[in-house]
Amino acid sequence: MTCMLKKMLCASRCAEMLESTQIEFEAPTGEYYFNYYEPVDWLETPAAIVQGTNAALVGETNGNIIVAFRGTLSSFGTLEDIFCSIADWLEDFNIQLVPHHGVDGKVHQGFLNAVQTIYDGIINEIEKLGSDKPVYITGHSKGAAMAVVFAALWHADNRPAPKGLNVFAAPRSGDKEFIAKFPYTIVPFQYIYDVVPYLPPFGPITNDIIDLVERLCDMDKESLIAKLQKDYEYGAYQTIQLIKENEQIHEISGNNIFEEVIDVVEMAWHDITDVTQISDQHSLDKGKGGYYGAQYK
Repeated sequence: MTCMLKKMLCASRCAEMLESTQIEFEAPTGEYYFNYYEPVDWLETPAAIVQGTNAALVGETNGNIIVAFRGTLSSFGTLEDIFCSIADWLEDFNIQLVPHHGVDGKVHQGFLNAVQTIYDGIINEIEKLGSDKPVYITGHSKGAAMAVVFAALWHADNRPAPKGLNVFAAPRSGDKEFIAKFPYTIVPFQYIYDVVPYLPPFGPITNDIIDLVERLCDMDKESLIAKLQKDYEYGAYQTIQLIKENEQIHEISGNNIFEEVIDVVEMAWHDITDVTQISDQHSLDKGKGGYYGAQYK
């Protein structure tokens, strides 16, 4: 039987198959069925909650409910695509950190707005399946940030604590107070070669991101670096599940979390020589990066 963490990863990958105009989710075929749909062991085809570019799947597996938010960073053509996608979230998609009723600290307004467009639909589907069942919340990339924001709103509505909040390759979604006072345990998984969870960059990691740009970026380098050097005032997750090259998972936590991880990350990123490597390392797909093959328990 597939462990719950692997089910959540596969559910997140299923969510990424949703199209913006899709009303119902259709089970994939071929290798996508066997690699991502079948391992979740959905009781029935999960419900698709779609509103423009924002989407999630809600379904049941072995008496548990999974809410999986769709990410948008599955593949990139160039290094500029990667960093400019992040910059778009930050600058064009309501960068402001804003308060919200019942939530400590401030949250990224763009991710908040995205969650709010599908929040009621998700709640309705959960209630159809049975509000007394354990709920697991997950997502990949942008979907991971949305999962965290959704959990904050879930708590503000005085709903029972989710059984798990496990996210993959999550950008940061709120300020330091938002993270420090978050009501649930956030379990973020990050592959050692994946750059995206460290965006927007902060502290000593900024120089390593800029080094990647210097080495691999051919166009508009100065403008890109200027964006990366801005202080966005986001809070970092207080515990990281770092997936190493051997697919083992190493938990790192504490006040000096990034001092502990930076040497390892620097060595890994030094080996990145091509932009397609960045896209592959960020992917949930089997055979790419380290997320799919990690030793989840």
